[in-house]
Amino acid sequence: MFVAGDCSQFAEQAFRTYDRDGSGKIDFREFMCALSLMSRGTVDEKLTWAFSMYDVDGDGEITRVEMRNMIRSVYLLVGEDIMYTILPEQLTPQQRADRIFSRMDKDGDEQVTLKEFQIAARLEPSLVMLLQIGD
Repeated sequence: MFVAGDCSQFAEQAFRTYDRDGSGKIDFREFMCALSLMSRGTVDEKLTWAFSMYDVDGDGEITRVEMRNMIRSVYLLVGEDIMYTILPEQLTPQQRADRIFSRMDKDGDEQVTLKEFQIAARLEPSLVMLLQIGD
């Protein structure tokens, strides 16, 4: 599907969110839940799932580093050349992550909560597009 890209980092993050019990394996139930969410989930459910992908340490907040790592994994997945044709601004992964993070972090505490993420994701076209790449 993503011929030009490297899916390893993105796949690792997706796997972590699908492996709900932390067993290191995705069982049938976990697989079906993930499939159902991606195909029939509401926008809020998908945003909550996406938030959990960005929130690598699971502390309920996304740091700037976590945002940079996730955006970089999307660039690697799709391929930087393709990203530059999909999105109008020619930003590096770090520049795009910093821009998105600054827009989301409304209170300036250098952490993005689920609520901040949900509100901003609806208003940030490039983030919404990044979330839809897997659809």
